[in-house]
Amino acid sequence: MSDRSWRLSTLCVEAVRNVFGRGSRLRVVALLFVAVGSALSLLSLNEWRQLDNDVTALQRQGWTTYLIGVDGENNNAISAPSCSRLATANGVISVAAIGQRTLQQFTQLGPRTIPIVVVGLSAEQHDLRDTAATTDGIPVMAGHDLAKSLEQVRTLTATRGTTYQITQLIPKDLALANLDGSIVIPQPLDRMAGNVHNCLVTVTPSSDDAIGLRLASSISATTLQVSTRRVLTSVGTHPYERFLRRPGLTIYPAIGTLLALVIALTYRSRASELGIYRIAGTSRLALFVLLALENGLLLGCWALSAATSSLAIEHLTSFPTTATWERQLIALGICSALSAVLATIAANRDVTTMLKDR
Repeated sequence: MSDRSWRLSTLCVEAVRNVFGRGSRLRVVALLFVAVGSALSLLSLNEWRQLDNDVTALQRQGWTTYLIGVDGENNNAISAPSCSRLATANGVISVAAIGQRTLQQFTQLGPRTIPIVVVGLSAEQHDLRDTAATTDGIPVMAGHDLAKSLEQVRTLTATRGTTYQITQLIPKDLALANLDGSIVIPQPLDRMAGNVHNCLVTVTPSSDDAIGLRLASSISATTLQVSTRRVLTSVGTHPYERFLRRPGLTIYPAIGTLLALVIALTYRSRASELGIYRIAGTSRLALFVLLALENGLLLGCWALSAATSSLAIEHLTSFPTTATWERQLIALGICSALSAVLATIAANRDVTTMLKDR
């Protein structure tokens, strides 16, 4: 076909036929590009899942939880309203105001003493609809260790005459305050008055390490000896920093380069076919455009596969795999740039050399 017969529309039709036509060797390459797009999306899913597992494990150990208290004598205390105001601070997920422990004995337990703690909880984070006292007693939460020893006992009567009704176990986030062997009397955080012994503050995983000091500085106490510490003090490298420097990032440009080499191999295997185009009167420019359109179709298979699989994964798992599209685009850009150079070289080769490379 002479060069005058090649219009952009006919070149597009020819490129589609060469890539997807029956018996085309490029169909296998197109399937490879589709597989790579899906595989990289699955790699992103695995990386996000690993990050989520790391952060969740650290949160359970108290990595994002700060315990704010007072040092010194027993008469030191924290103002309950200032503790509750921490719930509105930037980066704070939940706040618990932990009152002083008092020891009581119960008729069901003999001489054993159990700590009783009033704890102010955020209504957004905990169900506090059943905190009002009833004829059955004061609704309370039991620590996990205490609940095991009580077995089926759900009502406790103090030797002073007060009755407590165990309605639920202490939430996992409160377990970090060492309340497993205690009875907790829950109260809405905004109704806490007077003083409390500690504030248990849970922050977002992305918060910087200085947030604990900022929270402590906003606390009102009877003295200035306010201390704050992470419940889990030794973490090592921040999980988000590890994620941003993960080894898997290098695989994206490597994949882009490898797929460009695959395209180079197809040019090598199709040398005689490309030579026939030239003998038939196709100019170097028209042949380059044809090869560029073929490359565009292959890269389109990659991009469409990656986009479809990423959106499907994000919809089914709630992991933001589309957030890693920047790396996929880098890989696509590398492959596109290299394939353009390869197409230029292939289109400008000597016809005689092309026909010899069978």
